[in-house]
Amino acid sequence: MTQITASRATLQDVLSAVDSASAISGKRKQDLRSAVRLAAKVLGQSPHEVAADPRGLGRRLDGVSALGLGLSTGRWANCRSLLRSAMALAVPVMAGASAVDLMPEWRVLQTEARKVGSCALRLGRLMRWLSERGVTPVTVTIQDIERYCNALLTDALLGKPEQSWAATRQSWERMRVASTSWPQIELVKPPNPMTYSLPWEAYPASLKAEVDRFLDHLAGNSLSEDGPVRPLRPATLKLRKHELRSFATALVEKGVAPGALTSLAACLTLDHYKLALAWFYERGGNKSNASLHSMAASLRLIARHWVKADEATLLSMSKVVSKLAPPPQAMSDTTRDRLRPFDDPAQQGLI
Repeated sequence: MTQITASRATLQDVLSAVDSASAISGKRKQDLRSAVRLAAKVLGQSPHEVAADPRGLGRRLDGVSALGLGLSTGRWANCRSLLRSAMALAVPVMAGASAVDLMPEWRVLQTEARKVGSCALRLGRLMRWLSERGVTPVTVTIQDIERYCNALLTDALLGKPEQSWAATRQSWERMRVASTSWPQIELVKPPNPMTYSLPWEAYPASLKAEVDRFLDHLAGNSLSEDGPVRPLRPATLKLRKHELRSFATALVEKGVAPGALTSLAACLTLDHYKLALAWFYERGGNKSNASLHSMAASLRLIARHWVKADEATLLSMSKVVSKLAPPPQAMSDTTRDRLRPFDDPAQQGLI
């Protein structure tokens, strides 16, 4: 069994481990190699670019649809099983506590951190990273912390690097307040790269006022005769508000001046409808998804019932909604498990 260092382990290493496994037959090796290469292919990367981390890789592959690959569910499950077997041939060795010794100065601060919740645990990786580079608590700079943050966010072995960095930053700030010996470098929360919506204050006040009236209408707070049969739930109202703000932001990203978006009618012209949805489509890698399809359908309903768009506009919007419909997904495991009892002839006779 080959051992490889986790910080360098890739699927290319796994392929090498499969090739060097003398106890495995040629056919078995072929199947294992095929499964490894398929995993890299569906992720759009070459084997040497994919980290050989079973947990992280498993999470990435969980979002892959067998139907979208042209494979049966059973065949895809078999490929996943072969991939796990191949990765088991190359045992990754994570750097343990003894791999990098803390510098004496950091060890003193680690003792203090043990007194403050889980700070010692959450800051251990950072302190070892700094110790490995000879950076002491006295000499550490904000640039050192930023380099660690960048290394953390680009480490494919971490399942959720953003959460790991958030926990590190929070614990660092707790120690900065709790201990005068801790380096007094303030770590400001970085902006979330996934956040793109502009605040309502970026648009004319008339747009926000109309959105509020529209949401009150959906909530059943108005006496209008064309109101919803049943008021929408708070969660749905929140979603509609988010969709409208995101839609307006997409128009701005496409070059529309915020000041021109004075009303929902100004936002939901046919040209603006296509323009904003194209921005979401391009942002998603020129692929649609259930969220984008749902947004397109919701906005078309707003154009119909609130803006009172003409039939030609609504027809064009309906065609866009149809084009954004995501491909059908394979039956979920939960649904399949619930239907499995009906495979029993005895159960079929009860219908």
